Amino acid sequence: MVIGLLPTWREPWNQKQNLTEKNAFTYGNFIGKRYRHLDKSIIWVMGGDAAPDTKTKVNMHRKLARGISFGINERERYDNLMMTYHTHGPTITNTFRQVITVW
Repeated sequence: MVIGLLPTWREPWNQKQNLTEKNAFTYGNFIGKRYRHLDKSIIWVMGGDAAPDTKTKVNMHRKLARGISFGINERERYDNLMMTYHTHGPTITNTFRQVITVW
């Protein structure tokens, strides 16, 4: 079984701003370590039905992705991770490739 794991959903712009640019790396690192043993069965999905329409939002997701990489690999390495970005309609993920092509 493969799991699509979304570490956040529409944060921080539509909820309580629990995830920020300042804490995104730390949270990503935590969740990466927590599920490191299952990593071969996980597709990491940044975003969550929202478009990163500001530089702050793009940076938050980049830091989250980087934290996940460190949590799993103890360094920045993406060649062994399956990661994508979940946006909202009518756009497509490729529209936001600047978020998912940070490495």
